Amino acid sequence: MQEQNEWWVYPPPPTIYDRIGNNFITLLFRPLFYIALRFYFRYFHHYHIISYNNKLGTGGSVIVANHSSHLDTLLIFSCLPFRAINQTYSVAAADYFFAKPILKVIAHLLCNIIPIRREVADLKSLSICIEIINNDGTILIYPEGTRTRTGRMGRFKPGVGLLVKKTRCMVYPVFITGTYESMNYRRVVPKPTPIKIALGSPLSYRMLIKKGEGAKEITEVIEKAVVELGHKLGKI
Repeated sequence: MQEQNEWWVYPPPPTIYDRIGNNFITLLFRPLFYIALRFYFRYFHHYHIISYNNKLGTGGSVIVANHSSHLDTLLIFSCLPFRAINQTYSVAAADYFFAKPILKVIAHLLCNIIPIRREVADLKSLSICIEIINNDGTILIYPEGTRTRTGRMGRFKPGVGLLVKKTRCMVYPVFITGTYESMNYRRVVPKPTPIKIALGSPLSYRMLIKKGEGAKEITEVIEKAVVELGHKLGKI
C-alpha cells in the first residue's frame, strides 16, 4: 500500500511512456537518431570536439558538464560511441520533463532520462543512478541543477559528489560553449552558431579524494576540472 503513494509509480492504466520502455525499436532508434544528429551539429553548428584523452561512454562512470541549453544533452550523446548510447542515462528535472506525457516520451526516447526532484534530496533517483553505474552504465549529470540564465557556469551542487562517493566511479568532465548563444532558456528554435565541446581527462576516485572524501570536497574537485576546460576554451 505504501508503494502506491510513491511519486514515481504511475497509476493504472500505464502511460505511453511506460509502454515504450526500452524495447527493440527504442534501442535501435536511439543510436540511429544520434548518428543523424552528428550531421546536424557538423553542418548547422560547425561543432568542434577537443578531446584530452577522454573516452566518453566508458561503462561504470559519470559524465559531468556545464549546462546552458537543451542542446547540451543532444550534443554529448552525439559524441558517444554507437555502442554506449543505450547504456548512457541523463539525469533531468522531473518537474520539467515529466510535466507532460509527450515530453516524457521524447525525453525517454532521446536521452534515456532519469527524473530527479530538484526541491528535495531525491534518494530514489540517487539509488537508480548507483544501480546503473554498478551495472556498467553511464550517468550524464549537470551539477548546476538548471540551465544557466546568464551564460556563465553556476556553482555545482554536492549531489554529484555523493553519487561518486557511493560508487567510486570514474568521472569524465565536459565543457560546452556556443549552445547558450544558439538556444538558451529563452529560445525554442536554435540559431546556427558555432559550438565547441571539450572532453577532459578522466578523473579517478583516487584523484578526486585528494582534498577529502566528503561529497562537497569531491564536487569541488570535479567543478574545478570543468572550469579548467572552460579556461582552455577561453570561456571562463
